[in-house]
Amino acid sequence: RTPRILAWIGITALSILFGIHLQSLTLPIIGTIHFGILSPLVTFLWLIGVTNFFNFMDGINGLAGFEALLVSGFLAGIAYWAGNVLVFIPSVIVFAAALGFLPHNFPKAKIFMGDGGSNFLGYIFAGLAIIGSQDTANTIPFVVPVILLLMFLLDAASTLLKRLPKGKEWLEPHRDHLYQRLIKLGYSHAQVTLGYTVINLFLGIMAILYFGSGGYLSLGYLGLTVVPFLALVIFTVLREKRYNSVVNIQ
Repeated sequence: RTPRILAWIGITALSILFGIHLQSLTLPIIGTIHFGILSPLVTFLWLIGVTNFFNFMDGINGLAGFEALLVSGFLAGIAYWAGNVLVFIPSVIVFAAALGFLPHNFPKAKIFMGDGGSNFLGYIFAGLAIIGSQDTANTIPFVVPVILLLMFLLDAASTLLKRLPKGKEWLEPHRDHLYQRLIKLGYSHAQVTLGYTVINLFLGIMAILYFGSGGYLSLGYLGLTVVPFLALVIFTVLREKRYNSVVNIQ
């Protein structure tokens, strides 16, 4: 575990050293928030966080593969629209790789992505989010890839925040993620993966609409992006209560 952590830190530090900096965040109505001297720290946390979150979410057949396919596909389309070649080319490559990988991982897994694959994808998407926002001529707002990744980010972050106060290690294997809780309720890998995929399609549409709008309209699209996650949380909690009540009666 220690060598892997050191590798993440080393790669992230090199990325920052070679100019990948998240310097600001622009939000509709609110405006631009400049990170200033905190930029290296914010960049470090973003790169490390997304790299690991993507790995955390690679737990059932097809889930990370479909995430990679849809995030890269929508990002490639938006990058083409924006004229951002630096984001477009890597996105197309990832899309093609995910397209070739998925038939071997879903619905039945013949091969697995593994830590190397999921960490790499998380790092690539985190890096492309920054690179797209750095291009002043053909900017892809940082919020756009965040929207595309939102389901993974919210699932992983909310689970982590729930576990840390209990003194549990953040890298300790567990089954507390939302998608894992759905599996424990009896849903199949295919059902959960397809459910997340439908949500990610919705997020992709929201990302396109956000990119093509502004002002209060873009703020509205941004607000809608959290609705599917909240709805799935409520659904899961209600199902768990019903499941536990049945178990207790038996």
